[in-house]
Amino acid sequence: MMFFISEIPDGATYASRRDFLSGELDTILNEVQVLDPRWNLDDLSEPPRKEIASLFEIKDFQESKRSANALCSMSLFKINSGFHRSQKSWQTYLDGVRDWISHFRSNQGRQKLRFYVGDDVWETLHKEKILEATDVDFVRMKDSSQKACTGMLWRNLAFDDYNYPYVYIEDLDNRYGWVSNRFQPVDRICMNLRVLKRRFKPTDANFASALTFIFDEGSFFNSGNEDTLQFFKWESMSIDDPVFIHQLANYCRSNASTLTRSPEALPFRVKDALCRYLSRVDTQIFYRHSENVWTTFRERTPSLDFRYLDERWLFYLSKIVDVKWWIPPEKVFIFDRIFQRYGQQALLLRLYRDLVDSGNYLVIEGQENISFLSRFSEDEDR
Repeated sequence: MMFFISEIPDGATYASRRDFLSGELDTILNEVQVLDPRWNLDDLSEPPRKEIASLFEIKDFQESKRSANALCSMSLFKINSGFHRSQKSWQTYLDGVRDWISHFRSNQGRQKLRFYVGDDVWETLHKEKILEATDVDFVRMKDSSQKACTGMLWRNLAFDDYNYPYVYIEDLDNRYGWVSNRFQPVDRICMNLRVLKRRFKPTDANFASALTFIFDEGSFFNSGNEDTLQFFKWESMSIDDPVFIHQLANYCRSNASTLTRSPEALPFRVKDALCRYLSRVDTQIFYRHSENVWTTFRERTPSLDFRYLDERWLFYLSKIVDVKWWIPPEKVFIFDRIFQRYGQQALLLRLYRDLVDSGNYLVIEGQENISFLSRFSEDEDR
């Protein structure tokens, strides 16, 4: 997910796990770099593996006749772990579906709502009479998504539907907010057509997305034991290299619930890109420039396992399409704290400079005419 340099420098020596464990938190944040894993169009030219492509096959499509200028796409599936385990929680999700349908009928007259539904959920929607909503699209998938990663990706299939100029994805979890140590219903910010159009001007980006950074920002300000860093959890092994680590994305997690497509056609099929994402090999190559050493790490993140899904797959595509990243204003304070501690060489700042250099855009929501990077460029000593 993170990338800075295109190749290993000549003369670089190979580093062991101990070389990286021996560093302090500041060193890991400010000096470790990752080789570029992003794709180009050639990477998407081969047909996807059949067993992966079968996860995106459609069994039935109950399409409404409602006309719309924008399409909101969501996934609905039932998994056997976590939040979905209790019947009460699952009923809460079904109530969330009803809420979204009611919300669109009352407030989004120029948009259409679509649900990509797991095969084992379809009959439940029939019994609950949710399928009687004839103004909503219901897509029945052949797969039941026993793990969250696959089901969460289904909603992205709507980006291949060019009957609608604007397409965006949402998450049923957005019906809730973390209030007083428990989830409670909260008001949503509607993605109306004015907001959708504004996301693509004046940049003319193919994709626009709001990013929420840092899964647990507190870990960035307490170094703790070097073997138990929040985003470098080392797996015990008898050899030093390669080292298994647990989901490097825990370090910089983004929220996939507001990914948006403009009217401009994408230069690839989203389905093929999703298949490519699920069949990837999670190997990262790190380079520490100050010591001219490099090593490889394999992430312990099985592609089809239950994981928090973010926009990592879109990072892989950032060489092919322009992306406009929106930072929620309420998250900017996190950047301030990180830069106050680590200065201009902070890993986050270098990562997003690289995004901008590669043709993408990075702005604070509501301040689209002001570059995000300019916020930190005036004070070089921060």
